[in-house]
Amino acid sequence: MKPTSIQYRPDIDGLRALSVMSVVVFHGGFGFLSGGFIGVDVFFVISGYLITTILLKDYDDQTFSIVNFYERRIRRILPALLLVIFASSIGAAFILAPLDFSIFSKSANATLLFLSNFFFSSQAGYFMPAANTMPLLHTWSLGVEEQFYGVAPFAILLIRKYVWDRRALIISALFLISLSLSVYGVQNEMPWAFYLPHSRAFELMCGVSLALGVIPHFKTQFARQALSLLGLSLILIALLFLRAESPFPGFAALLPSIGALLILKTGRLGDTTISKLLSLTPLTFIGKISYPLYLWHWPLLSFFEYRFGEALTSWHRLGLIGLAAILSIITYYFVEKPVQNNRRLFPRKTIFTAGVLITAIFLVFGEFVIRSEGLPSRLSPEAASVALEISKEFKQGHSCGVDESNDPKSCFPETADAKNISFVLWGDSHAGVIAPMILDLAATQGLKGKVMIGGGCMPAFGLEKLGWRFKKCALIAKSVRALLEDQTITHVILAARWALYAEGEASLNEMNITPKKFSTISKADNQRLFAEMLNEDVKAIRAAGKKVTIIGPTPELEMDLHSETIKAAMQGRTNTYVLERAKFDARQAFVLKTLKELETIEGVRIVYPHEQLCSQAQCMTKEGNALLYIDDDHLSPTGTVKISKSLSEIFK
Repeated sequence: MKPTSIQYRPDIDGLRALSVMSVVVFHGGFGFLSGGFIGVDVFFVISGYLITTILLKDYDDQTFSIVNFYERRIRRILPALLLVIFASSIGAAFILAPLDFSIFSKSANATLLFLSNFFFSSQAGYFMPAANTMPLLHTWSLGVEEQFYGVAPFAILLIRKYVWDRRALIISALFLISLSLSVYGVQNEMPWAFYLPHSRAFELMCGVSLALGVIPHFKTQFARQALSLLGLSLILIALLFLRAESPFPGFAALLPSIGALLILKTGRLGDTTISKLLSLTPLTFIGKISYPLYLWHWPLLSFFEYRFGEALTSWHRLGLIGLAAILSIITYYFVEKPVQNNRRLFPRKTIFTAGVLITAIFLVFGEFVIRSEGLPSRLSPEAASVALEISKEFKQGHSCGVDESNDPKSCFPETADAKNISFVLWGDSHAGVIAPMILDLAATQGLKGKVMIGGGCMPAFGLEKLGWRFKKCALIAKSVRALLEDQTITHVILAARWALYAEGEASLNEMNITPKKFSTISKADNQRLFAEMLNEDVKAIRAAGKKVTIIGPTPELEMDLHSETIKAAMQGRTNTYVLERAKFDARQAFVLKTLKELETIEGVRIVYPHEQLCSQAQCMTKEGNALLYIDDDHLSPTGTVKISKSLSEIFK
């Protein structure tokens, strides 16, 4: 049976070109198109429209076959994807450190099963690995689309056969439900809001509604011209004014989604200026190679960023994008087109058999890498030894506190017992990594405590005043406030990454965190709110008759020490990085000033860990061969031992 064909629209390829170029420029980090990530949202609208159009034509022509449908999807999606995963696996084996290679293999297996969006959602959050350690991160969008393809044939055909007259009501309801879930997820900072299909379905529904004829026709030429211009304007507004830290998708995703819908709708007759512009040959050519270009560009940028770091200039990035374009052209003409169009050379049986067999081989290899914890045997003996020792510290330090998926009760079960506790340790992940040491020090004096940790949450009672972005943190603060009524508790210990909240921004070169700002007016206003909330903490705790100990700041490094040390060993060099004391002083200036002022209050003690970590000239990162940090700012178990002298002062 011949594959279904629908009338070719060059403006759709042009829209694809605009989408993929936006994503590539954004990932290239060239400093403009700050909202380039919305290119993916435009792709979702296009997919919803085209797949629904094909399904309706199949149904109306009485040629629909579920086997044919999925055969077309396999021919379209799988060959280029398998090629990129194969090439990326080779690159990962040579470039990535063991832990990162293991994470890569997990992501590759998830991608092969079209579940990578669920995998990356599970990895997301305050401690998500840096993007340059995840060469397949961009495949999350393929997961969303393939999950849509799993539902669409059945849902669309049921609508066509049984409830055609109510299609507008059904699509509108699905659109509103999905949009509501997306808004809720964004407002409550749920990682699934970005990655999972139920919070992205409303974008696909825009395209589906267009194919189903739910959107009314624009009868006059003036209306089509005006609305097509409006559609492009909405996309350009999103490209220019949205930022990586913007709450997204939610309401913000309506800009590119409605913009794409209007362009698709008004360009149907090919008679608008915008549709003619998008139909220009250079744009339609880029649109044709948009899928392999999307697949190739990110692994190249990711691997080279991982390997060369700051040495990778904008010119290098531009060259890598050029290489991605060349690979995309080769993939399109020598992989995509032959597999899609040459059914004599690639019959259905061959496609299904080869697809299953190659996928199974990749999955087995990926599982082997995961079980071997990143194949450290591929490294030189010296590098493998370094990786083994550092990974032990990393696992031990990352198991609780730093991994916000862990409940403090499961990490520190003794703190779940509310009886006979005399102190509370309240803070973010920095409190989590020192909690075992504090509990051990307390136990030597017969004391028990309760640990209250929220990743990325400043321990502050004033967060509920600052809106929904602090909902999780405010709930923890509410629990702590209730504990203040317990007369057996005599002491509250506060520990956090204070500068993150005071400055409202992460330390230099940190890629994997978007801090929660208390104020968008200015840094000075943010600092003022930080100081006010910390003062409110102290006043509330002292008013309840409890002592207060604040554990001061830990130096924040300019690199992931764990990852960079292993990479250095793999490259036959030694990572000799130390942090200049002047940089620590500059970063922590406002925090230290605020703590000094609080120290004058009766019943308040400040402990300064940096006094054990820093000399007058520099702050240490190693003790012998052992690292003091597991990343760029969290202390390792060795690091917590290093500051144990400071921590022991808490219970004196």
